[in-house]
Amino acid sequence: MNNIKNSVIQCDLFSPKILNLPICLPMSDTYFGLVTSIFAIGGLVGAFFGGYCSEKYGRKKYLVFNALFFFVGSLVEMFSTTPGMLVAGRFISGLGSGGGVVTAPMYLTEIAPIKYRGFLNTFNQMLIVVGIFIAQLMGYFFNTGNRWRYVIVLSVISSVANMLTMLLVVESPKYLISKGKVPEARIALIRLRGISFVDDEISFWENSESEFSNSLQSNPNDNRTNIGLIKIMTMKKYRLALILAFCLQTAQQLSGINTIFFYSNEIFSKMFSSSKSAVLTLIVGSVNVIFTLLVEFIIDRLGRKVLLLASMGSMVICLSVLTISLVHRINILSIILIYLTTISFISGLGALPYLIATELFDQRAMSAGNTVSISANWIWTFVIGMAFLSLQEKLGDYVNILFIGFLIIFGAFFYLYLPETKDKTYNAVSKELLNKHL
Repeated sequence: MNNIKNSVIQCDLFSPKILNLPICLPMSDTYFGLVTSIFAIGGLVGAFFGGYCSEKYGRKKYLVFNALFFFVGSLVEMFSTTPGMLVAGRFISGLGSGGGVVTAPMYLTEIAPIKYRGFLNTFNQMLIVVGIFIAQLMGYFFNTGNRWRYVIVLSVISSVANMLTMLLVVESPKYLISKGKVPEARIALIRLRGISFVDDEISFWENSESEFSNSLQSNPNDNRTNIGLIKIMTMKKYRLALILAFCLQTAQQLSGINTIFFYSNEIFSKMFSSSKSAVLTLIVGSVNVIFTLLVEFIIDRLGRKVLLLASMGSMVICLSVLTISLVHRINILSIILIYLTTISFISGLGALPYLIATELFDQRAMSAGNTVSISANWIWTFVIGMAFLSLQEKLGDYVNILFIGFLIIFGAFFYLYLPETKDKTYNAVSKELLNKHL
């Protein structure tokens, strides 16, 4: 952990102070692990909070409010005088991240025409990886002395920009219809589509709501209210969808990609000097951006399931060869395989779990279903972040075999039970789910 910590923030006690703030915040390896992982805990709490609030108050209103978590959390981090303040700031920022990751995919799926759902959701993912890459660049250039605080300034600025721009967007028309606000939905849809005649799309959504209401009347245990997190767990109708949503995010996090994203600098440091390893880590980030952009233009042309399984299959191959290269110390091949593994992940398993999770549930269950999905993501992010170093110490260069096994198991499960959701309404997807029994 010391290698990771020192590669992120190098303490130079002779650096000039900024606003009389401490130059460094000394902490033990264990405490540094808490600073790193508390963000995921905040994300988990934020996912539950965001799912509930976005359903109760609306997607737009919650996303505007959610920007406050980023703003306050970033300010606390930037002006931290103790490690405890840094922990608090990262937890608050995690709340914002968790709520945003739950709500944004739902909003994008609801406002997008069916044939552009993949493009719009992947565009969101691309902006996330661009943000990560910018943070990596700033970390590279501002990693000594008190300059790490400059990196956090970007978070403060982006949180304000996020709040102001969200004030300019419309509420999800589909969400408004689910609340019986048809006139407001029509106005919002006219702004979104840029045309005055939207009656056909409005009628289609209203008919979908009517079909759902009819199905409720045949089941006395249901009612017309939105389905909450506790209730959805007990409904047989959503059982397979919930399992799939949970497993999609679990497969993403247990694929081994976080070991590359989190610890690529440490991996490269074993092979090269610290300066070269830092540059190679930046290249990982740039590859992430470039191929996420490319995926945007193919995600709505290829089936979700095909792209997902191809991504997982290529990751199995890449991680297998990477294990061999690490064991035999073939450094150049290891670098190539790290990049190829990243490309394989981005090509499907990176973005698709967020998109597919919103396509497996109807309007009334989407918030609860997506909360389960994103919660799985944060849980496993935390577990992997805490457990990887111990696993690496016990398994050494063979640690990736564990992730290969997970990929094979989940790949077989998705092949058998995951329906194709591309260009399909929920009614069509639900029929396929009913035909697949666990």
